[in-house]
Amino acid sequence: MWRLAVLFAFFTVAFAKKGSLCDPSEAKNCDEHYKCIPDALLKTGRCECIYNKVICGSNGKTYNDFCELVEDAMATGNASLVVQSYGRCIADPEIIAGPESTKNKTGDFITLSCEAIGNPIPIIFWFFTQADGTTKPLPSDDSAIAVNMRGGPDSYRITGFVQIMDASKRHEGDYTCVAVQMDMPTQSKAEATARVKIMEEEVENP
Repeated sequence: MWRLAVLFAFFTVAFAKKGSLCDPSEAKNCDEHYKCIPDALLKTGRCECIYNKVICGSNGKTYNDFCELVEDAMATGNASLVVQSYGRCIADPEIIAGPESTKNKTGDFITLSCEAIGNPIPIIFWFFTQADGTTKPLPSDDSAIAVNMRGGPDSYRITGFVQIMDASKRHEGDYTCVAVQMDMPTQSKAEATARVKIMEEEVENP
């Protein structure tokens, strides 16, 4: 069915793009593979893909929905492009929002975050490199540092956090986020580093 649908799209004269305005009261507003979804703010509707699930194309590329795959097939003239599987294609981890370098004062509460995507979903590890070059994994024996991880915010994504409570000069250095796919034979990974600078707060003389 998917192959025939893609081939049919090649012979469609007008192909509605996602988000095109439409009239929900009309029986047929949008082109093949689209439906008109009412938009309360616009008091009209927008054409949205009927098959709106993430899919993997036979070219190894991930598409947000079936209509996106059809558009790509038309744009590239690839009539043999079909749906390979549901969900994202197998892909190496990628850090899409890494931790940001920051300057803080002693006693501050610091949070570093790192968001990664991949299929299989990666796991996030943190490493701390001190000013003297010594590197150690986190969490460590430092009770002021906590490491957390949660799924999301979207499918196939994961977000890791490092929280530093009551920051001091010993927390100054580089914090590296490493996203690793443990289920893959090669354990593919991606990483990003942020530098934390701790400024000692001046004590005023009485």
